[in-house]
Amino acid sequence: MCIRDRDSISEYIIVLSYMIFLSFSPGPNNILCSVNSTKYGIRKTLPLLGGVISGFFLVGFTTSLTIEFFKEQQDIVENMKYICGLYLLYLSYLIATDDPENYKESVDNLESSLKFKDGFLLQLINGKIIFYYIILMTTYASRFGTDYSIKFSLLVAATIVGFSATSSWMLIGSLLRKFLSDSRKAKITNYILGTLLAIVAVDLVFHDEIMEVM
Repeated sequence: MCIRDRDSISEYIIVLSYMIFLSFSPGPNNILCSVNSTKYGIRKTLPLLGGVISGFFLVGFTTSLTIEFFKEQQDIVENMKYICGLYLLYLSYLIATDDPENYKESVDNLESSLKFKDGFLLQLINGKIIFYYIILMTTYASRFGTDYSIKFSLLVAATIVGFSATSSWMLIGSLLRKFLSDSRKAKITNYILGTLLAIVAVDLVFHDEIMEVM
């Protein structure tokens, strides 16, 4: 295998890791679908899941269109890389230090089954998702080219990963809640997810320097 092929595979792994670590980590979408499924069952949670994925895709599509402005603004993109890297480090810290008691309390706070509109509207005000797509459509997309088809392919891949993540939390909601109700196991899970996300953040900021050394 040539060096270029190895580099390409490494790029795909990094981008996929970014999608997986953020999509599968505890967040509003995953927690709500898991909790809703635990209390009301999978069938009543499907509308919520549909709203989440529809809104998730819409935010990504809108971001991919408006982000074109930054193509000729290299200084802005370069600075955004550091800002987004710090944001990811902040998220990794929040995940690693998250209080396991949050998982227990979330079930008691849900009084009725959530609907499609609840999941959809949540995406429009979720800053984490907006930053998620800004990073994906600038720094990571540029590694594969500037063609719009690259961004659309990443959008589709991100949606598939997001759907897989939220569906997984929905399907195993009760089992996952029982697992995370054990404070020790919950802390270990959070530490692992937080550490992996921190690694992604470091790669985002220092990618060029790392590639030069290699």
